[in-house]
Amino acid sequence: MPRQKSTPNRNQSKKQEKRRKRMDKEILELQNTDFPLIPKLPFSRLVKEIMQRQKESFRITATALSALQEAVELYLTYLFSDAYLLTYHRHRVTLDRTDIRLVLHIRQGTHK
Repeated sequence: MPRQKSTPNRNQSKKQEKRRKRMDKEILELQNTDFPLIPKLPFSRLVKEIMQRQKESFRITATALSALQEAVELYLTYLFSDAYLLTYHRHRVTLDRTDIRLVLHIRQGTHK
């Protein structure tokens, strides 16, 4: 009796499941890290650039900058996590900007 080949759909679903588990593991690792994901110097430059655009001059302490960076990283981590859930729901592997837009639309109730 000839050996039956596995169907492409079955192999494909195993690969997708393996990728999904790896992505979930990576997201959990990133959520549980203590070190900043965004380097401090480029983040501080960006914050200072945004502050200079304001009409009034502002100063920011190192503690406030650190707290702001932590809040931004937490927000972005959960944003990407929710966007990946939409990616899984659409049976895709690659995150698309439409997924992020949809998450923002669901969270804020507006779509740009």
